[in-house]
Amino acid sequence: MAAPNEKLAASLSILQGLQKDGRHVFQSSELSRVHRDRLLKHGFLLSVMKGWLISSSPGAQTGDSTPWFASFWEFCAQYCKKRFGEDWHLSPEQSLLVHAENTTIPSQVIVYSPKGHNNTIKLLFRTSLYDLKEQQLIAREDLVVAGLGAIPRFFEIYARLDARPEAQTRFEVVSHPEMFDGVRAHPGQVLAVIRHNARVLLSCERVILNLLQHMSGIATLTRKYADTIQGTHARVLDTRKTVPGMRALEKYAVLCGGGTNHRIDLASGILIKNNHISLGGGIAAVLKRALSERQPGQRVQVEVRTPQELDEALTHGAEAILLDNMTAKEVKRSVEHIKSSQPGRWIPTEASGGIVLDNIRAYAETGVDFISVGALTHSARAADISMSISAEPGQEGIKFNREFHGEGL
Repeated sequence: MAAPNEKLAASLSILQGLQKDGRHVFQSSELSRVHRDRLLKHGFLLSVMKGWLISSSPGAQTGDSTPWFASFWEFCAQYCKKRFGEDWHLSPEQSLLVHAENTTIPSQVIVYSPKGHNNTIKLLFRTSLYDLKEQQLIAREDLVVAGLGAIPRFFEIYARLDARPEAQTRFEVVSHPEMFDGVRAHPGQVLAVIRHNARVLLSCERVILNLLQHMSGIATLTRKYADTIQGTHARVLDTRKTVPGMRALEKYAVLCGGGTNHRIDLASGILIKNNHISLGGGIAAVLKRALSERQPGQRVQVEVRTPQELDEALTHGAEAILLDNMTAKEVKRSVEHIKSSQPGRWIPTEASGGIVLDNIRAYAETGVDFISVGALTHSARAADISMSISAEPGQEGIKFNREFHGEGL
């Protein structure tokens, strides 16, 4: 029968074989139970957690943290690779510290992974790992992105509404440097990665998707209109035909798609429409009052539908003209008439009414300055965006794997 020192030598030989590539971290399964227990007993190994060991020294005193801190980052890497595969990473701040060979060991390392469970994994000497769940927003069609900046606000508002600790945890919304509002995205591209507590992610997923799909849908449709008139003098305008409470966001989405904002509200500009003219006693009377009572910097625009109304508006000092419900040929004649009758004076012209993708190019080629399209905000289809969450069984036995498809509000 082998002597005790011979048995220990055999166990050390096995350990040396594992250490030959400079390793200091091992899984328990790499050693037989006999060798593992023997090496632990004599202080050549130290147990970190169930299933994981690190090299130690028999001369180390109880409470000596040197072996653990010397193996800390190697353990983090090996443990995360085993649990998450290649689908994990540290925070940018901690990654920089590691690559800069900073020797400071943090009390907690936050690991980001779609397979995380938002668990704290307690380690030696009051250190720990926190596996933070990630959620991905993915484009499922060609689209123009709008609304990424609003995502963090949902979590901030949720934290105010929910006092539970889970809602108060740190979160991050991260996008690739080349992915931002106004960028064209293609199917399969990740628009943003969200890292937060699972409860909060599941609580906020639908409202985040609703807004992002809606705003990206507006930006995408606006880009189609803007692209169609590219190379002409005209610019695409939005209108006040917006969802109540959503005007600022919808008009921002128009900007992301390459459009131009018209009036934000009635106070931001004066537009005399046909109802005003009918109730106010005619173009001359309404225009005179508007010019005399306007605020500094306000331009007075008049809506006209016929050549006669156009002449009357110009005669009485209109500073901008809205050509409403005219054909492209009628708009062209009106624009030419305005320029010839007002030499040396620029009067902005706008066309509106019945203008869609199929005919906007014809209107743009008339020489008109602006083309307003209410459909940008009131008829844009929601962009197809999915929110993907995945997880593996954790210590609590939880398992879920869901993908959320953006198919409308």
